[in-house]
Amino acid sequence: MTHLQDIKKVDRKSKILSIFPRFLTWFPARFTIFGFIISYLLLYHDAAFFTKTEEEILFNIVKVFGIASSYLHGDLLVGNIFSMHTISLPTKIQILFLVFFLTLAASSKTSAKIRGKILLFGGLCYLCFIAVQLVGILITIGFNVDQNSLYDESITLATTITSALVLEAMLFSVLVLPKPTKVTPVIKRNYRSEYLFFALTISVSLLLYHLIIHILPIQTNSVFGAYVIINVLIMINLSNYLGYIIWEVRTPKWTKIIKLAYKDDHKPKPPVTFLMTAYNEKEIIRKCIESIDKIASQYDGKTSIIVVDDGSTDNSAKITADTILNLKYAEGKSFIIPHSGKGTALNFGLKHVTDDIIFRIDSDSVMQENTIDRMVRHFEDPEVGSVGGMVFALNPKSMWQKIFDVSTALFSAFKRNGDLFDALIIQAGAFSVFRREALIRAGGWAENQNGEDGEITVRLGRLGYRLDFDDGVSLLSDAPVNLSELRRQRARWAIAYYHSRSRNLNIIRELRGPRTVYFLYNLVGHGLGLISFAFWPFLVAVVVTGGVTGLFPSIWGNLNAKDISLSFHSLISHLIAIPFYLVMIEAVTFSLHYLFAIYFLVKYKRLRSHIWYVYLLRIWFVVISSFRMEGLGILLSWSAKWKRHNPESYEDQRRVFSDSMKFWES
Repeated sequence: MTHLQDIKKVDRKSKILSIFPRFLTWFPARFTIFGFIISYLLLYHDAAFFTKTEEEILFNIVKVFGIASSYLHGDLLVGNIFSMHTISLPTKIQILFLVFFLTLAASSKTSAKIRGKILLFGGLCYLCFIAVQLVGILITIGFNVDQNSLYDESITLATTITSALVLEAMLFSVLVLPKPTKVTPVIKRNYRSEYLFFALTISVSLLLYHLIIHILPIQTNSVFGAYVIINVLIMINLSNYLGYIIWEVRTPKWTKIIKLAYKDDHKPKPPVTFLMTAYNEKEIIRKCIESIDKIASQYDGKTSIIVVDDGSTDNSAKITADTILNLKYAEGKSFIIPHSGKGTALNFGLKHVTDDIIFRIDSDSVMQENTIDRMVRHFEDPEVGSVGGMVFALNPKSMWQKIFDVSTALFSAFKRNGDLFDALIIQAGAFSVFRREALIRAGGWAENQNGEDGEITVRLGRLGYRLDFDDGVSLLSDAPVNLSELRRQRARWAIAYYHSRSRNLNIIRELRGPRTVYFLYNLVGHGLGLISFAFWPFLVAVVVTGGVTGLFPSIWGNLNAKDISLSFHSLISHLIAIPFYLVMIEAVTFSLHYLFAIYFLVKYKRLRSHIWYVYLLRIWFVVISSFRMEGLGILLSWSAKWKRHNPESYEDQRRVFSDSMKFWES
């Protein structure tokens, strides 16, 4: 018995030891290690080379514009003798962006060509630093603007947003992605009210940003100032709650139409079709179909179900056929096709739909009662092309499922805000309703790619259709039970982001409604999300090199990093201070999110079972950010082998993704 126990201990120990080399092959871990090394090298000499070079370039450029410039005590001054302005560079945020580009090039398993492109875009980002500073100088001199804290905040914010867009441009340039599509609007609309609401929320966003910066006693050009800046969209997103309140107060257009259209209770209800695809869903497909049949009994119109089995290897097809034969209130058809992806399967099903309204749901879901009638009523407005609803976890038991529900509840405010100025970026693939005519005009769902749900959402908006969101209707869907399942889902969603956005990049040039600006806003948010992942190794390097000055003016004042001794006592004091400032920043930037999360849990009647998981939201965001990085790493590696995105390369991408997931799980 003792011998067996010894063998088990040895096996357990060897298994644990084998995790470390495997961990080092995981892209987020590799990125973190390289990020620390590169940050340390840049910060060791306080990144003086980059700062001095930038100042020298600015010094020579302003002379071209006839602006006097000089150095005084190491500071760059511009202007005339009567009005001199000191140029203060946001070096911390600039270095952080440079660290990201250098780290991505060094840590990615990709080709030398892609690495070179990443570094070139890093150089372009550096030029953007200079361009933003130059614009600031010209505004300062031309309009005689005083350089105060508001000016510094504006320059830092402009630097951050511009750099994030360069980062996104780099990703869409180096990755092999689906080609952008051209879209000709079929509905001409007036967006006056949408622009008004959008301008209002943006104005409030900037005001909140300014107030939060002043609430936090942290210098803008410090390591924690950089942390506040890269979380700027989290702060700006606080204004989404204003949009949510406006949405609640105003009367939605679709309800006004309903009052006119449904005065006659005897008006026939339009027929609807539930379209779903299935791939190895034997555990839940029966329950899904039966739930549709149940809500069909509550709807006065005709209800049909079409299931496209996407080449399942289990007995999903047989279960589907048997369940459809036993339908009581709905009609049903099932088809079997070779495994070809969700987009292809959906388009196959679309060809067999004749009803005007299509409920597109996932086959691992269960419908809630009183769903059909409410969702159908939106389509009384001829401009509506799609309506989305809430998606919660089915029988949430694990920690991850309950945090998923909390994040979903919170995200409803962001969806409503997007609905307010008709700029929704994604309708949930698990539960969205479409006008068949709109889908036909759009050419159906995108095939051979991930993220067909987000892609069709933006494309319908580009066609001119209104996209509604109704949080009064929900669906229960299978959600990740454990960390492994969550990793698979979020890494896949990370790839879906690039696929869906790439096909709709032309929206940037179209300038139709607030959707274009919101699309750019979404790109900036994604770029800053990646930068925030690079912040943590950067922070460790800052501590090691002693560059923690500027945390709190009353404590450190204007001390230079080189003046701070790296003695044991000093290092300990720094380590104690860091958690304090992180907690302080998190408390200010996330407290309102937590309060609204609790409000939404009350609204959706999930407070008692989910309340304690509200405070794990921040951990949730950190975890999924690592999986987002993993998805990027997979795409970078795969892109080194292919020149274009096509069915053959996409099939290989699916294989590479599957192998990557299995390698870590084995």
